[in-house]
Amino acid sequence: MGAVYDNISVVIAKEFRLMDSLNPTFTENGYAIAEDIIPVSLANDLSREAETIETTVPVEDPLIVEGVYCGDEWSTCVCQYPAFQKLARSPFLINCMEEILQSSCDPTPVFWSLFRISRGQGDTLWHQDADDSLYKQAKIGITIFLSENEKRATILKVIPKSHHWPFPEKEQMHKAHSSETEINISRQTIMFHNPLLWHTSLLNSSQKPLLLLIFFYKLAEE
Repeated sequence: MGAVYDNISVVIAKEFRLMDSLNPTFTENGYAIAEDIIPVSLANDLSREAETIETTVPVEDPLIVEGVYCGDEWSTCVCQYPAFQKLARSPFLINCMEEILQSSCDPTPVFWSLFRISRGQGDTLWHQDADDSLYKQAKIGITIFLSENEKRATILKVIPKSHHWPFPEKEQMHKAHSSETEINISRQTIMFHNPLLWHTSLLNSSQKPLLLLIFFYKLAEE
């Protein structure tokens, strides 16, 4: 790894002017986006680590929704990679989440995952992450776009304020919503989201697979 990120909180905080808006935005909508706050050097190392996993590690868990293959997921190996660890436990990231939740966060993620949406795949149904027992402890998640071949991508769709809703019934999973919002993010962007937020991945229409890195955290006292 070519860069050292011990001072990531200092490096990023100089450019991050949105701290005061994180809590109200997240509280109201169930998510908040911090644009272009990951240093380019770290974004490059994250992408290289993701590429290493994608090309050398067997897929752990193909994502299948109602019998339709939607992508691949790695989780148990992700925490072994240094750039992933630096980002996941960086003081800056923890400070952002604690500002959002107005409470202390455990600095170790409840869950780590690298998710690949292959070309022509994706397009999952509306769902919440917190319905799975694995996420029941989680109070906040982050999603980062890692693909080196694309500088930006629209890869997710969310329904603002849906984190107050129950888990979607089967007939609701396919339904279009007037307030649904497409999320276009760069490799230097962090999306903070409530595990209860209704969301879906979009069909990957690019020429290559798209990669997402996802962490979930719990409160320190839990």
